[in-house]
Amino acid sequence: MDPAAGPPANGLQAHSWLMDMDGVLVYEDQPVAGADRFLGRLQELGLPFLVLTNNSIYTPRDLAARLRLVGLDVPEHALGKSSAGTSVGSIACRAAFSGPGHPCS
Repeated sequence: MDPAAGPPANGLQAHSWLMDMDGVLVYEDQPVAGADRFLGRLQELGLPFLVLTNNSIYTPRDLAARLRLVGLDVPEHALGKSSAGTSVGSIACRAAFSGPGHPCS
């Protein structure tokens, strides 16, 4: 999927992206085919994105390092944990305003 492609048949177009890490970007410590190109395209277009994981043990710094080891460039501020205490509004805000100093901290 090309994030810059025109709107799909339903007329909706994504302005930010929210995705899971395990099984979407990496699978068993290997990058999913095309994940590097997809992330690169999002960054090239300046589209905000947030990568979530159910793994609550690791910090965003740990997760960013893990992704770098397999060739995926995801900044720490674009990593979040999908936990019962995380509200959908908070996740959506972080996806829309990614980057250091975003208003959703």
